[in-house]
Amino acid sequence: RDVLGGKVAAWKDEDGDWYETGLHIFFGAYPNVQNLFGELGINDRLQWKEHSMIFAMPNKPGEFSRFDFPDVLPAPLNGIWAILRNNEMLTWPEKVKFAIGLLPAMLGGQAYVEAQDGLSVQDWMRKQ
Repeated sequence: RDVLGGKVAAWKDEDGDWYETGLHIFFGAYPNVQNLFGELGINDRLQWKEHSMIFAMPNKPGEFSRFDFPDVLPAPLNGIWAILRNNEMLTWPEKVKFAIGLLPAMLGGQAYVEAQDGLSVQDWMRKQ
């Protein structure tokens, strides 16, 4: 599909049906949502999804590649681990470029993230 946004996106299919993704919530990645669930007293009813991202291999139809984010490491270290461990989809030079692109977010934290709010994914990528 020709839609920017990765795991967080919305698009309309050929039949006119809308599809939305925002799967980070199922990994327990949003602390405010976790706090809300705690306030509602429903934490014991939740079953968090394994924190893995699975991608179709663009040059190998029918094959998939996984990025596994270990629960024992805090973000962003778990993301670094996932990227370094994946050798099916990213070469080492691509991993280095990826890391360089992520450094501002990792070092700048939430302030950096909020400063990007007005940008589309395409505009943000052009800045990199």
